[in-house]
Amino acid sequence: MKLFTIILLPYASAFAPTCNGFISSRHNLKPSSNLYSTAPVLEKEEVAIAPITVSRPEIHWTVPGYKIGWQDKEGNWFDEDGPRNGPPQNYWRQSVDQGDYNRDMEAVTQLLSPDCNVEALVKNLMNSRSTRKPSLNRKVLGSWAPILFNGKCLASISASKDTTNATVVVEENNTPIEVPYQIQISRKNGRRFAPKNHYGTFDKRLESGEDISISTSTKYGDTGFIVTVFADEDNTSRIVGMIGTRNRVPLHFGGIVYITDYVMLQRNDDGEYDFWLRVDKSHLGATPEELEQYEEKSKEE
Repeated sequence: MKLFTIILLPYASAFAPTCNGFISSRHNLKPSSNLYSTAPVLEKEEVAIAPITVSRPEIHWTVPGYKIGWQDKEGNWFDEDGPRNGPPQNYWRQSVDQGDYNRDMEAVTQLLSPDCNVEALVKNLMNSRSTRKPSLNRKVLGSWAPILFNGKCLASISASKDTTNATVVVEENNTPIEVPYQIQISRKNGRRFAPKNHYGTFDKRLESGEDISISTSTKYGDTGFIVTVFADEDNTSRIVGMIGTRNRVPLHFGGIVYITDYVMLQRNDDGEYDFWLRVDKSHLGATPEELEQYEEKSKEE
């Protein structure tokens, strides 16, 4: 079992501000030009952390309910029921969805390769799309597994189950990924949905200044830390906590240069990248059960 050093904080207020104005103003903390000058001395506890097993996210079909079709090399069309005459309805939209998914999953595979050219990968992703005010995008919400962290890849591809020298192990492209912790980003005051559209009901876009909670968790549900920050339309990269290694590596939020249903890519002020992989199903939209609970809660309020 691998050993990781984590910083254990019982509640959000244990964090001092590491950058101007990012910690919620209710903490009443003064900005500091030195990122660490006002931070309390935190005891580091070395514990054995069992890895969390996660899978690559499920593909999000923009228009749900249609059979997925494909064409073989001979030009024959198929769907889940077998051969068919021509492409299925909505095939063009399905093709776009599949292409977006393939691009992101190929990026994950490349990052897990020892000879990955991170700068070329980032350039390719950024050229494929741009997002206005990405830190307010609803897609930042959910659970994430860190693949690239402060410019260092936490992953390795292995044909065996030997994890002696790896924090993250992926045996093949479609096999589970093991990570030491997950990162959760959520609205502090509870989930909020946008009005339903033709494609489903999804989380509402964040508002600038809205409180959000960022936390980490291990396999056994232990919370490494939880901190309240505010959504920042300026998309500035800021340190929200320390995590993960003996050297107290900083966890950043902001500086998002690429975000989709499946992955989020951030760049900090030192030019280092974080690449996070989604590990929940919130990108698929609200389930009937979630909508029912949401409506009941709204009535009570």
